[in-house]
Amino acid sequence: VDNSPVEPWSERKSISTERTFEQDSTDVAKMRSILVAMAENLSYQLRSGNKLTACVTLKIRYSDFQTYSKQRKIDFIQGKATFLASRTVTIKRPDGSHQTISFDNAIIATGSRVNSLPALPDSPRILDSTSALKLIDIPKTMLLIGGGYIGLELGTAYARLGSTVDVIEILPQILTGADRDLVQIAEKKMKTIFGSISVEIKITKAEETNTGMKVTLEDKNGKSSSKEYEKVFVAIGRRPNSDNLGLENTKVKITKQG
Repeated sequence: VDNSPVEPWSERKSISTERTFEQDSTDVAKMRSILVAMAENLSYQLRSGNKLTACVTLKIRYSDFQTYSKQRKIDFIQGKATFLASRTVTIKRPDGSHQTISFDNAIIATGSRVNSLPALPDSPRILDSTSALKLIDIPKTMLLIGGGYIGLELGTAYARLGSTVDVIEILPQILTGADRDLVQIAEKKMKTIFGSISVEIKITKAEETNTGMKVTLEDKNGKSSSKEYEKVFVAIGRRPNSDNLGLENTKVKITKQG
C-alpha cells in the first residue's frame, strides 16, 4: 500500500498534449479562384458554340488479357458463356467451337445497363448517365427524370454550367431511401440550383421537334401539362446484364429488377 501523500490538484503540473505541425503551404484561396476561372471559361466556350469532348477510352488488347492471366496462373477463355446447370457452363468461342466447363462456384460480373422509359423515343436529345458525361455541349434547358443521387449530381453540374434544369420524380420525395430530415435540407439547397423540383409526377409522352423534345407530364391527380426542353436526361437507375445467360437453368432466382 502506497501511503505517500497525494499531491493536491491545485499543485499538480499540467501535462501538455499539444503537437506542432508544419503549416500547410497550400494557397486554398488561389486554388479555388483557379477552379472557378476554369469552370467559367468552360461554360463560356460551350455557350460560344465550341464543341468539346471530355472522354477517355481505355483499350485492353486480347493478348494483354492472356498475359495478365498467365502471370496470375488463370486460364483465360474468350467467348460467350451460357449456364447449362448450376455448376456447368458452355462457352461459344469466336471460331464457332464450344467448350464445356464445370466448377464449384461462379462469379457473374457482366455489368449493368441504364433503365429506359417506353414513352421516350430513340434520340440524341435523350441522355443517360453515360452520355451525359460526354459533355459535347450545354443545353439551355434540360428535364431531369429521376430524383436519385446520380441524376441530381450530374444535373447540378449542368445547372452550374448554365442549363436551366427541371427535376421530376415519380415517388413522393427525391433521394428515396434517405432520411427525410436530411432530404429536406438538401432539397432546400437544390431549389436554389434547379429551375423546379416536382415529385409524384411522371412522363407519359415525348415528341422530338426541330428545337428540342416536347414532353407531356402527368401528376398524381391526373392533370397533364406539356413543355419543351433541349435535352432530356433519364436517370432512373440501372439493371444488371443478367439476361441471356441461361440462369433459368440454375437455382439463381431473378427479381423484377434483373
